[in-house]
Amino acid sequence: ALFAESAVAREAFGDEVARTGDVFSDGLAGPLGDKPRGTVETLRDVALLPNLEIVYVNYQTLSDIAPLAQLERLTYVDLRHTMVEDIRPLGGLAGLVNLVLYDTRAGDLSCLAGSGLRMLNTGKTPVGRLDALPPLPQLEALYLEGAPLDSLEGVERFPALRTLDIRGTRVRDLSPLAGAPALEKLQI
Repeated sequence: ALFAESAVAREAFGDEVARTGDVFSDGLAGPLGDKPRGTVETLRDVALLPNLEIVYVNYQTLSDIAPLAQLERLTYVDLRHTMVEDIRPLGGLAGLVNLVLYDTRAGDLSCLAGSGLRMLNTGKTPVGRLDALPPLPQLEALYLEGAPLDSLEGVERFPALRTLDIRGTRVRDLSPLAGAPALEKLQI
């Protein structure tokens, strides 16, 4: 089931409601492994809720997020485990600071250039190089778990980066991290 909010968080998967986010922690290898995806295919009606600040759409057949472009108050968008590929509708959302694309088909993130993102999760997406991401000077946390990444070249384009997750990637050389002086937490 879909859920969207502006105050209190609930998380959902398939056509059942989850009580916590723990169900998503292992992705499709965990509790969701045998569950069919939910049937949410459109966010057309969500566009009727102009005060939304947070939207979670998890484990759905959703691929079109165009209606989100109308929600100018969005600060947090979580689309994990969906079929989303085109994220251009998010490019003009000036208030967006947290974006989760984990296990989606999103590979072109150029529309995020100039955004004020502070947290970006592109784990298990087609993003295979850091230069596939636009410079994000305010980015503090970057989660790349399970992405087809083999190099950290370009990490210096994120000068505020404090947290980096590269678990399950092919990265072997950590020397580019010298270009990330603010880094406090590294997950390998």
